[in-house]
Amino acid sequence: MTTHNKRTFQLIFSLTLLLVSTFTINHAMITTAEQNIQFPSFAPDTPINVTSNADFASQGFSGSGTYADPYFLDAFTINVSDYSSAAIIIKNTDAYFTITNSILSGEHGIWLENVGNGTIIASTITRTNGTGVSLYTCENVTLESIHCSGNNQSAFYLVNCYDIRVLHSTASDSLVYGLHVESSTFISIASNSFTENVNHGIYLTGSNNSIIDNDCSSNSGNGIYLIGSYNSIIDNDCSSNSKDGIFVGNSVSEVRNS
Repeated sequence: MTTHNKRTFQLIFSLTLLLVSTFTINHAMITTAEQNIQFPSFAPDTPINVTSNADFASQGFSGSGTYADPYFLDAFTINVSDYSSAAIIIKNTDAYFTITNSILSGEHGIWLENVGNGTIIASTITRTNGTGVSLYTCENVTLESIHCSGNNQSAFYLVNCYDIRVLHSTASDSLVYGLHVESSTFISIASNSFTENVNHGIYLTGSNNSIIDNDCSSNSGNGIYLIGSYNSIIDNDCSSNSKDGIFVGNSVSEVRNS
């Protein structure tokens, strides 16, 4: 090999070593950075239990609890297989929080009690022994794009709540109601599907509600059942139920195109 060829080979070999070394160092740095990211860790059978605003931070959820920066609970798969608890329990909080992209099962899927300023979005709740989502004495909560099926009680259950939005969600194959609302005010129910439930699609008592553009068809009871409520019922499909499409008892209701 000539002196010129030897020098060329040595140069190529040196450049190759430099590239390999650079890739190795960068890969190590990326791996280390990924390992340093901290996420809350829960075993698949371990429920999340929040009982104060401080619990969000102490359990490792990102955010600060404000409107602009809510606590963030993302991408959980929780199956409480012995049905001893709801998958997610939140009580006595008014910090802003969001639950999203989760798959849940347990005694209940999500249980909120004395809670304000929550959003639950894009999650699936199946085969619970009780309800899919329960809200007791809650205010300013949005339930959006939640898919409930096979619940042994109602898919959605709201009691003594104020300013709740149920949007773009589904409930099917529940053994009681798709949506059950009691003693609540300013409940907006829009663009949902409550179909093929064992009893009524929507059951409302003692509440003030706006019910717009929902599919409440093919239930074994009524599509919508109202007792002692004030309601606007507009553009709903209440066809093919075993009983009435809409039953109104002791209520003041505006019904259009339903």
